[in-house]
Amino acid sequence: MAAKQQPTQHSPTGYKAALLKLGEMRGQSGSAAFDRATLAVTVFDDRDFRADLGNVDDFRAGQALDPYFEDLCLEFLQLRALLEHYPEREQWAAGRLATMRREMLAARSTAGSDGQSHLSRPRPSWKTKAKALEQQLTKVQGGSRKTSREATSLRAQLDQAKARIRELEVENADLRRQLLELCNEPALA
Repeated sequence: MAAKQQPTQHSPTGYKAALLKLGEMRGQSGSAAFDRATLAVTVFDDRDFRADLGNVDDFRAGQALDPYFEDLCLEFLQLRALLEHYPEREQWAAGRLATMRREMLAARSTAGSDGQSHLSRPRPSWKTKAKALEQQLTKVQGGSRKTSREATSLRAQLDQAKARIRELEVENADLRRQLLELCNEPALA
């Protein structure tokens, strides 16, 4: 009786298995797009996935998932935003993602948002960055001034200690000389 051969490679688990499944699901829309998006979110949130990418930020992690959704003409982060806005599978059943996206953007702009907060890379506020850097610089400069004052104070103390050492060495030499003189004097009878 022949022994059963064991496969030499393990089948992928965790996020790698989910990525394989996402690849198999390409071309599916409607409710399946909901399933694809929710599966991709689990991959996106997976610590091992992020570690294997080099612990990149959300935008780069999203870009790594974008190829799985090219057939839907949407990026992963756009789908993720849709999923946040339309969290029920039934809402995706009609498969009209472009319409859903327009409605979501309109709802966000009506709510006071620019409608793009989850869909594009946020622009840095240079004024905010500059102010934070200025505060950090002030803190460092304040620390360096304090350190400089402490160093000046320590130098002064060191100079005083050296001067005192010289004074004591002179006094010590005088005392030794006096002691030698006393030892060399004939005893008084």
